[in-house]
Amino acid sequence: MNHPLDLTVRDIRLRQWEILQAALPVEPHDSHNTRMSAAMTRGLAIVHDMSATQPHLRDLMIQIMTLAERDPRLAFLQAIPNGPILAMMRATTLERAAFGTETNEVAEMALLIGLFTVLLDGLLDEAPELLAPARSWLDRLMTLERPPGDIPSGLHPVTEVLAWAGAESVGRLSSLDGWQDPVVREEFTRATLAAYQTELTSLTCRITDTRVSQREQRTRIVAKSSACIWAGALIPTVIHGWPADIDPRAFETLARAIGEFGGWVDDIVDLADDLRADRWSMPLLEIHAIISLLDTRLSDGLDPRPELANALQHPFIAGKLPALGVNRLDRVRDALARIRIPEDSILPVLGDVAWACLLDDLVPA
Repeated sequence: MNHPLDLTVRDIRLRQWEILQAALPVEPHDSHNTRMSAAMTRGLAIVHDMSATQPHLRDLMIQIMTLAERDPRLAFLQAIPNGPILAMMRATTLERAAFGTETNEVAEMALLIGLFTVLLDGLLDEAPELLAPARSWLDRLMTLERPPGDIPSGLHPVTEVLAWAGAESVGRLSSLDGWQDPVVREEFTRATLAAYQTELTSLTCRITDTRVSQREQRTRIVAKSSACIWAGALIPTVIHGWPADIDPRAFETLARAIGEFGGWVDDIVDLADDLRADRWSMPLLEIHAIISLLDTRLSDGLDPRPELANALQHPFIAGKLPALGVNRLDRVRDALARIRIPEDSILPVLGDVAWACLLDDLVPA
């Protein structure tokens, strides 16, 4: 992390965390580490229990983690197990807030769907050719309407784990009590399809693709962050049924706001990587909007990446980004108030997630 751009992003991450600390109920370092350690222990225990009955899965997981060290395209696998663990924390927190309880069924489903999401996002972005042999099968699976058939043979190990996690998640649905609730079935199906479709659409969010309007790029990027969290937030309802006192559209608004906040935090961490990889992100779009007001050349079809890199290192522009992260947190607060869920039941875990993402590899554990 010695390149000037990487050092700039490091400073932005630290400033983002500092401003969020004032807005979130962040507990001391030891308390945060205790909660994160407990979640990691629980998640790994669940994965161990699953693997105990499926030795093939255990061997596959070992294999793909080895591949991550040898194949630069598969660096996204380093998000395992943290990504699925954080997905589990969000789901169980929402379960406590909405239903007053916390179950292993929700934790297990959240881990499976979290693993599936990490692999799908990574393969689509970095190695789509590895996913191609399973695409038609995956398209059928994500409708949740009919069995997709057996997992195709001869898949790459990473794609095989993706397929297993997806099939296992969908296979569990019909046995869960909440799945008999028509509201749950409709909402979960809509959210799952939206999450899948936005992942596919996000492939066209290239900075150098000047044919797509900034408004459309923004819509696609926000949808990618929010739709998958909406689907994950519905996991407790699949177990318990739909809560009678919560409007489905208001819940969707809350879930998408949580997803946009989390997506912003992830995008802040990945600012330099996304710029180098020719990928739009929420912060890069905000920077583009600012400098477009000052430099009309950006609207003339030129490659904006050099200007974005220069602007990112300008103190005035870089200093504006952390406040935009707080704006997204305020939207979560507004959505919580509308469905009368207490802030202190949700915001602490958002603080844990932000802490884990923004300070990862920057400060000692």
